[in-house]
Amino acid sequence: MTSKTNDKHAKDFIKDDQVENIINTVSSVSDDAVDKSREVVAKSVQVAKEYPIHTAVGVGAVGFLVGLATSKLLGK
Repeated sequence: MTSKTNDKHAKDFIKDDQVENIINTVSSVSDDAVDKSREVVAKSVQVAKEYPIHTAVGVGAVGFLVGLATSKLLGK
C-alpha cells in the first residue's frame, strides 16, 4: 500500500467531525485533570501546614520503605 492509499483509508475511517469531537473530549478531560490536580495539591499543602510533624514522620517512613525496596530490587 502506498502512502496515498493509507491516507485515503484513514480519512474513510475517521471523519472530520469525529476528530473534532475526540479533540474536544481529550481537551476537556485534560482540563479537568489539571483542575483536580491543583485541588489535591492545595489540600495536601494545607494538611502539611496543619500537621507538620505528622507529615515529616510520614515522609520519612515512605522514604525509608522506598529505600528498602530499592535496595532489595538492586540486590545490595
